[in-house]
Amino acid sequence: MSNKAARYIALGSMMKYTMPNFFIPSYFLTKFPMYSKEFGLVFALINIFMGPLAAVSSGILSDKYASKKSTNYMANPWIIIAGNVVALPALLISMTTNNFWLSVGLMSFKVLGFENWWPINIAMIQNATESRKFGTMLTASQFFSGTTYAICLTLFGYISNLLDLTLNPNRLGKIIAVFGSISMIGSSLAYFKAGIEYKKQR
Repeated sequence: MSNKAARYIALGSMMKYTMPNFFIPSYFLTKFPMYSKEFGLVFALINIFMGPLAAVSSGILSDKYASKKSTNYMANPWIIIAGNVVALPALLISMTTNNFWLSVGLMSFKVLGFENWWPINIAMIQNATESRKFGTMLTASQFFSGTTYAICLTLFGYISNLLDLTLNPNRLGKIIAVFGSISMIGSSLAYFKAGIEYKKQR
C-alpha cells in the first residue's frame, strides 16, 4: 500500500484481530464451571446486544464528527481509542478476578468498547483513499486482518497446548489479558498514526 494512512488503518485492523476472543468462553467454563449455564445465557446476551450497540453507536459518532467533508481528521481514531480505553481495564479485571458476576459483567464493557472499530475502520479507509481504490484497499485490509487472525489463533492454540492452559484457567486468563493488551494498545497507536497521515493528505 503506497497510501500511508491506509497502511496504518490496515495495521490497526490487524492488531484488533490479535485479540483471542475465541478462547474467552474456555476461560469462563474452566474457571467457573459451577456457573456454566449462567455464563452461556449472559455471554450470549452480551454479544447479541453489546456488539451491535458498539457498532451502531460508533457509526453514529463517526457520521456526526468525522464525515469526509469534516476537518476533524482525528475524530475517528479517537473514537476507536476511547473504546479501547474502556475495554482494556475491563478485560484485565475480568480475566483476573475470582468473582464470576464481576468478571462476566465487565466482559460487557469489553465488548462495548472493543467492538466499536469496524464501521470506523471502513469509514477511515473510505475517507483516506480515492473512490476507485476503495474496494481494493478494503479487500487488502480484510486479507491481512484475516491472515493475522489465523496466525494468532494458531499461536495461541499452540501456547495453550504447550502450557496445558485448559487445566490452569488463571494462567489462561492472564495470557488472554496479555494478547488483549497488545491488541488494544497496538491498534490505538496504529489508528492514531493513521489519523495523522490522513491529516497530512488533506
